[in-house]
Amino acid sequence: MSYRPLSRPPSLLHLTAASLLIASGGAAAQTAAPTTILPAVTVQGSQGADGLQKPYAGGQVAKGGSLGLLGTSNVMDTPFSTVNYTAEFIEDTQARTLADVVTNDASVRTTTSTDGFGEDFQIRGFSVGTGDVGLNGLYGLLSANRVPMEMVERVELLKGPGTLMRGIPPNGGIGGSINVVTKRAHDEPLTRLTTTYTSKANFGTHVDVGQRFGEDNAWGVRFNGVLRGGEASINDGSQKLGLGALALDYQGQRLRWSLDALYQDDKVDDFRSQISFRPDITEIPAAPDGRIAFYPDTTLTQRDKTIASRLEYDLTDNLTAHIGLGYRDNVVKQVFPVSVDPVTLARQGVDADGNFGVMNSYYDSYSKTLSGDIGVQARFNTWDVGHTLSLGLTRLSQEAGNAYSPGTVAIPSNIYSPSPLPPNAAVRGSMQRSSETTLDSIAIADTLSFAQDRVLLTLGARKQTVDVDSYSTTTGAKTGNYNADAVSPLAGIVIKPLSNVAVYGNFTEGLTRGAIVGATYATTPARF
Repeated sequence: MSYRPLSRPPSLLHLTAASLLIASGGAAAQTAAPTTILPAVTVQGSQGADGLQKPYAGGQVAKGGSLGLLGTSNVMDTPFSTVNYTAEFIEDTQARTLADVVTNDASVRTTTSTDGFGEDFQIRGFSVGTGDVGLNGLYGLLSANRVPMEMVERVELLKGPGTLMRGIPPNGGIGGSINVVTKRAHDEPLTRLTTTYTSKANFGTHVDVGQRFGEDNAWGVRFNGVLRGGEASINDGSQKLGLGALALDYQGQRLRWSLDALYQDDKVDDFRSQISFRPDITEIPAAPDGRIAFYPDTTLTQRDKTIASRLEYDLTDNLTAHIGLGYRDNVVKQVFPVSVDPVTLARQGVDADGNFGVMNSYYDSYSKTLSGDIGVQARFNTWDVGHTLSLGLTRLSQEAGNAYSPGTVAIPSNIYSPSPLPPNAAVRGSMQRSSETTLDSIAIADTLSFAQDRVLLTLGARKQTVDVDSYSTTTGAKTGNYNADAVSPLAGIVIKPLSNVAVYGNFTEGLTRGAIVGATYATTPARF
C-alpha cells in the first residue's frame, strides 16, 4: 500500500442457517422395494436473515463485515485486515464508547485523554478522528466527540488505507476506517432495562425494546434510550449523556429498507484536558495527580440530531441496487481555556516548575452534513471465472461554522494546584459560517474468482473530488478555495490453499486533502 500526494497544488494526499434433509421412498415405494435413506446434508450460509455475517465461536467477533463498495464479505474472502466486533462483545466488555471497543485491537490507540473533550484514534500510527467514523456506511453522521455504544450492533474496523471502499473521510484519516452498524429488531421480541453504576457516583439507565411484526416478520422497530450522569474520573468532574435511537426496517424477499433517527446530548464539566510545555524548558516537571483538572470550571456541551435511511432492491437474482442518504445537525458549545503569559496574553506553555497562565475563552461550533451513496452490484460468470462487479457514487456536503470569543484577563496557575478560571467578560458571539465542503466520488471494482473460489482477485479504482470554500467568520466574505481530484487504485488477491487458511495481499491507497499554505512558502510534493 502507498500514501502519496498529487503533483499539482493544492494537492490530495493518497495515502440464520438452514438445513436440507433429502430422503427417498414413500408409501407406495415401501411396498415395492426396500426404503433407502440418504444421509443428511446441511447447507450453512455465512449470513443471518439480517444481512450480518455470523459470529465465530464465542460470539464476540463476526466472520466478516461490510466493505462499502465491495459489499458484505467474509474475512476469508477479503484482501484486507479487518476485525468485526459484535453486540455481545460490547456487552461483555461493558463498553460505553467507541474507544472502549476499538482499542482492544493492538494497532489502535487513542490520542486523547479518557473522559476528555472527545475521542480520536490512531490506526497503525496514523490519525483517524471520531468525525471520520461511518454510520451504516455513510460518513459525517455521527458525533465528532464520542460515540455511545448502546445503539450499536457491530463495530467494523479496517486496518490500513481504504479510500476505494467508502471514499475519502471528512477529516482525511488514512490509517484505516471504522464503521458502526446500528441495532435492528430481531425475530424474538426484546424488552430490556439495564442500570449501571460507576464509582464513585455515576449512574445510568438503558432501555432497549425491539419487535418484529407483519407477514413473515418483515417489519421491525427497535428503540434504545440512555440517561447517564454523575461523577467523572477527575476531581469535581461530571458527565451527562442523553441518547435516543429509533430504528425501523423492512426485510422483504427483494426489498430491504431501514431508517435510523438519532438524538445525542452530551455535557461534560471539568473534562480531562491536555496541556503543552514551553519549548525552552530543559526538564519536564514531575507528573501531577491524575485526578487533577488543569482547567477547573471548564464546560463542554454538544447536541447531535441525525436521520439516515438506506434501501436495497434485488432487480434480479444476480443484480442488486442500493441508495443511502443521511443528514446530521451538530452544535458544540464550550468554555475554552488557553495557556498564556499572564502579562502579555501571548500563547505560552508550562514551565519547568509547572507554572502557567490561563485565560478563559469561549469556542462554539456547528456543522450541517448531508451524506449519501448510490450503487449497483452484479454477479455473473464468464466461462469458469466468477465476477462480482460493483459500481458506486458518493457525495458528502458539509457546512461548518464557529465563534471564538477570547477573554481579556489571565491569572497565574500551576499544574499541581490549578486556579479556577477567571471570568470571561466577552460577549459570547454568534456562530458564523467558516467553510463549505463537498466530497464527490465515483468507483468501480470487480472481484474475480478462480478455481472454485480458492483464488479471488479484486481490481478497482475510485476517482475522488474535493471542493472546499473558506469564509471569514467576521465579515462572511469568501477567503479561499481548495479544489483537487485524484484516482485511487486497488489490487488485492486472496489465495486459499486449505479450507481454513487464506493468504492475501493488496496494493491500495489512502486519500486526504493537502494543506494550503501562504504565498511565502514553497510547495514541494512529497512521496512516501
